[in-house]
Amino acid sequence: MSTYYYFFCNNCQRRGGFLTRQAWGWGNFNIIDTFKFISYHSEKCGHKNIRIISEHDSEYEFDNIGIEEIEYYREAEGIFPHSDDWEYMEKNELTTIELDKKWTEQKIEEHINDNRRKLRGEIVHMEIQNKKRGSHYLAVFRMSNNEKIRIIGGDSFGIPVVNKQYEIIVEGTKISVDDSDDIFLVESIRQL
Repeated sequence: MSTYYYFFCNNCQRRGGFLTRQAWGWGNFNIIDTFKFISYHSEKCGHKNIRIISEHDSEYEFDNIGIEEIEYYREAEGIFPHSDDWEYMEKNELTTIELDKKWTEQKIEEHINDNRRKLRGEIVHMEIQNKKRGSHYLAVFRMSNNEKIRIIGGDSFGIPVVNKQYEIIVEGTKISVDDSDDIFLVESIRQL
């Protein structure tokens, strides 16, 4: 038994693109129409207004009429998925299963040396150092397992606040700062 899913814009109450879930796994996906719909409505209405609905949701039955579709396609002209994927599919005359396996292997290879870590926890102590080119902070970060690590970061993401919960991405290898080599460099940080 398959289930159909559409993308839906809460702002203008239109749906577009689709994908299906089949008994054997994820099935059809309308690549171009879905890309156009998500890109166009993200720009026009804001990405927070876009969601996915299944055929089991009440909004699923809400359909676009022909004139709305024509207007949308005219407005969305020029939005097209420019992607290396087209060349990849053209160059590799393989079955869908073989393409998936080859693509997955290539993507894994691209990320195999990424040693970054994503951590959740709380800043328990912090020192801010102001420099001519901006500020940076040196902080103690207590992870959810209560282990503490030292982190250093710049002000490009904003200076965090002590006793607040954050998710951080740090480089997997420690760096040396002020004769101390047990500090992790913060690549990104967001408050939870």
